[in-house]
Amino acid sequence: MKDLTLDEEKVEWVKPDNYKPDPTARRTGAAPEDSVAQVILKTVSEAKESTSNDLVSKKTLTTRALLQNALDGLKGAIMIAYPEGLPEYDPVRQILDDTEVLEGAVGGRMCTIT
Repeated sequence: MKDLTLDEEKVEWVKPDNYKPDPTARRTGAAPEDSVAQVILKTVSEAKESTSNDLVSKKTLTTRALLQNALDGLKGAIMIAYPEGLPEYDPVRQILDDTEVLEGAVGGRMCTIT
């Protein structure tokens, strides 16, 4: 009987068609399809409009309901893109679930004030 072994030097990782390398190395690089990515970008744009300075000139109030609607839209777009859900360590999931640790973070980078 012969043992089957896997030689890691000979193994090639097959990248999916939608592979986009993550420069932060936090994600696998499995990006959503382009059409779904466009839905996410459109939803992000709409969410930004709900907090835009232009609302002042339009004399429109930023209400909790308006912000909640924007957040729900973002969650929905992510659920469409990743129906199996994002892993707990993913920053997008942490932001949407309000579990992101912000202590010591400035502009997405850890810092120490002395």
